[in-house]
Amino acid sequence: MVLLKLILLERKIIVYSHQESTASAFILALCSLMPGLLAFGGSHLNSKKVDNYLKAQEMHGLPLQVYNSKTYLLPLFTLYDLNSLKELNGYTIGTTNKLLLELPQVKADAYVNIDEQTFSLHNKALEPVLKLTACEQNLVKGIVESIEKCDGYNWSCIESGVEQEFSGSNDFIRNEFGEYYRKFAVDLSVIELICGDRELAKKEENVEVNLNKLKQLYDKLHTENGMANNKSEVISATEEVKVSDKVTASTLTQEERKEEMPKERKEQILNQILQNYNLKFLKEWQFTINYRLWQLLHSSQLFSLSNFIDYPIPTTLYCENGDVYVGEVLHGERTGQGTLAFDGGNSIYEGEWRNNKRNGKGRQITKERTYNGRFME
Repeated sequence: MVLLKLILLERKIIVYSHQESTASAFILALCSLMPGLLAFGGSHLNSKKVDNYLKAQEMHGLPLQVYNSKTYLLPLFTLYDLNSLKELNGYTIGTTNKLLLELPQVKADAYVNIDEQTFSLHNKALEPVLKLTACEQNLVKGIVESIEKCDGYNWSCIESGVEQEFSGSNDFIRNEFGEYYRKFAVDLSVIELICGDRELAKKEENVEVNLNKLKQLYDKLHTENGMANNKSEVISATEEVKVSDKVTASTLTQEERKEEMPKERKEQILNQILQNYNLKFLKEWQFTINYRLWQLLHSSQLFSLSNFIDYPIPTTLYCENGDVYVGEVLHGERTGQGTLAFDGGNSIYEGEWRNNKRNGKGRQITKERTYNGRFME
């Protein structure tokens, strides 16, 4: 956890092992704990699964751009590349040469010796900044306990081809850290909402544009399934979906809601959020490049996923399975009026939601049929 914080702060980290593969594998495993960080190339990988995964992370401003023009990731570093370190603010490098640490031009903040299983923080000024909170300690403790209790795979599931993310597995660990970073981003967006301290220009989501895209898909499905002339089952392809009107009518603007929130409630929320994070770390992180990029890249509606916000927010949600939802969100769940494109965009549901489930009046169109009525999941 401390190493991950050092990476967020864009500090200088050296990882040593006498085996090249061990040092580089350690660094890549470490980076895999930060959502989307190892999806090199993103859309250039020609993988729909990777594209959907990265799209789902975008709302949170992930992956965090911890490696950039001033901070390098070098899983295997040699002395031939020594001059490249001069202009860098930070780096995470793996090496098989212990002499690297003794060179005067290399001023590492932290050193990991995998062979001896030791970690040393050379920059003592960072000790109070890197101190873990009780929440973070519990996260690490829970993961360690899960690993110790791990009994291995259920081989019957593997033989049948069913994926299994058992407690203590690599996927389990990555998912735990992924949830931590997503919650971290959501909590910070709530602080932004309350304090109004967003320093860079906002990247506003145009919910109306996203709704129009779903409407076009909606009309396309009517035509493709051959039911456009069936008045009893299908709305006219020219009839407008009124989701945006319903969303607007039932919600106030972000600024109106912020002003409506009592001062005592704001202070209560801030205190509850900040007790989960080291305030000294947050202040230090605000000076990094990746923090400024996160401010610019995360969704302006990210705070809608927080349990602290007690009113529905019109939001666009991209799911890792490729589904797209445009509508009201409360406490991170689809609640209220909204439209969902699912099954690879081949199906549409438009109507009422409650706790992430279709609940109430709605209309669903698939290639097989169209249903207009009440839903209860």
